[in-house]
Amino acid sequence: MKGTYLGAVLFLTVLWGQSPYRNALFHKKPEKVIPGEALELSVVYRQPIDVLQGEIYYREPGTLSYFVLEMNFTGTGWTRQIPGNRITDAGLEYFIILHLGNGGIVSYPDRSPRDNPFYLPADLTQGRRRSRAQVKPKPEVQEEVLILSPEPGSYQPAQEVVVAVSLFSAGDVDTTRIRLLLDGVEVSGVEYSQSVVTKILPALAPGTHTLSLRMVTLHGLPIAPTDWTFSVAESGPTIREQMNLKGKVGSRLSWEQTAGQSKTIGEITGQASSGITWMDTKASFRLTSRENPFQQPYNRFSWTTVFGQYLSIDIGDYHPSVSPYMIDGKRVRGIGVYITFPWFEFRSVSGTLRRAVQEKDETDGGYLLQTANIKTDSSGIYTYPLDRTGYTFERAINLYEISIRTPEKFRWKLAALKAKDDLESVNKTLRSVSRFTVDSTATGLRPGTYTYGQFATMVQDSGGRISFPNDHWGGGDPADNLVVGTTLEGILDDQRLNLEFSWNFSLYNRNIWDGAVSRT
Repeated sequence: MKGTYLGAVLFLTVLWGQSPYRNALFHKKPEKVIPGEALELSVVYRQPIDVLQGEIYYREPGTLSYFVLEMNFTGTGWTRQIPGNRITDAGLEYFIILHLGNGGIVSYPDRSPRDNPFYLPADLTQGRRRSRAQVKPKPEVQEEVLILSPEPGSYQPAQEVVVAVSLFSAGDVDTTRIRLLLDGVEVSGVEYSQSVVTKILPALAPGTHTLSLRMVTLHGLPIAPTDWTFSVAESGPTIREQMNLKGKVGSRLSWEQTAGQSKTIGEITGQASSGITWMDTKASFRLTSRENPFQQPYNRFSWTTVFGQYLSIDIGDYHPSVSPYMIDGKRVRGIGVYITFPWFEFRSVSGTLRRAVQEKDETDGGYLLQTANIKTDSSGIYTYPLDRTGYTFERAINLYEISIRTPEKFRWKLAALKAKDDLESVNKTLRSVSRFTVDSTATGLRPGTYTYGQFATMVQDSGGRISFPNDHWGGGDPADNLVVGTTLEGILDDQRLNLEFSWNFSLYNRNIWDGAVSRT
């Protein structure tokens, strides 16, 4: 198979491309964080630069996965707050990714930010000390629990309330000493089965109620309490009462000068979000005057729907982060699904990495007359070879990943990615106004710039022929790539030692004019 090679990658280091645009931005790393208090991170402009979107990736030190927040544009830069309930006594690790209009990326820190994030220690002398799960002060031991029902802040009908809390990811909990408090009063009859604590509460009075789960380790050490609140309505809340709706629309007008040419760029942006007890949605868009069919898209449209803690769906433009060896923050236009449980995760990414571009908006931007290859036969008839250029094939992507996690803090991931250029996405013939050059070396033709129709008429009048192939054009070859990878991660020694092993295998075909890897 032409242009195909095999590659195996072990412990690769990914270097993020940092352009001179980095000097146009400034980010100051905070010195420390205060547990329980929100932290604002920002990147400001030193000079005008086209930034499409900013994202903050953050996590508690010692954990494997990151939370992601989209940054907000302020007119002078990009900013976003990390919620206080995500900042614990362990401190905070984070990195920032900025997506530029030219397709580049600027990151803080600048080299392998996912593997080497900024670390901010916690200042334990100020504010309230908070555990990772909830807000009770001075916990002795941190354990990870998952509240299944009722969800924090939710509305419940005036009937029996089922309390369910998963201890699947918790450590050495003494299951015989689990206590549940309702509004400060201990509840009897708490059951524990298959790593889940359950209790059915009788019908409660309307209003806000507080639940508190108290546990100790097998060695008798207290575990950080897990506290949360929920509300009981008299006759059940309506959708309108539960819904929280907000949004904003903004505009920006900027002036840029590049290579002696100046242009004015206008943008309209909008964001909207809504949420009810069991679902949250967020939508955003950006319309810019830079959008044109001769380049990759600058407009952005996205819609994210989150169903509780278990299902998240992205539609439109989004930036999935799966692996540095597959896809790690690159824009995808399509659909993404993320399903998560305490021990199992599934992710799928389907869409396009780039759209089809037929030509460049310039002379010789779509057609090219190969004057050096003009031939004549024995009867004196000239053959003029015409080629296609300036095009970009649409590239589709399909990725699937499963992840299995054990209570011992080990996680195994298996992922497969398929990326393929669509040969049918680029047309052979272009717009009637697309022009190309015929110079003086084209024997038998008048020099000048012509459309395809004008050129065909001139060649016919001269008694010549046009050679224009249906494929194998000189403007670029379509490609196909299949990647399979697996990762084993583990946290040892009370979260002081992180281990990661990654293996990836790639089948890459640089030229699929005559067939892709998947064809026989």
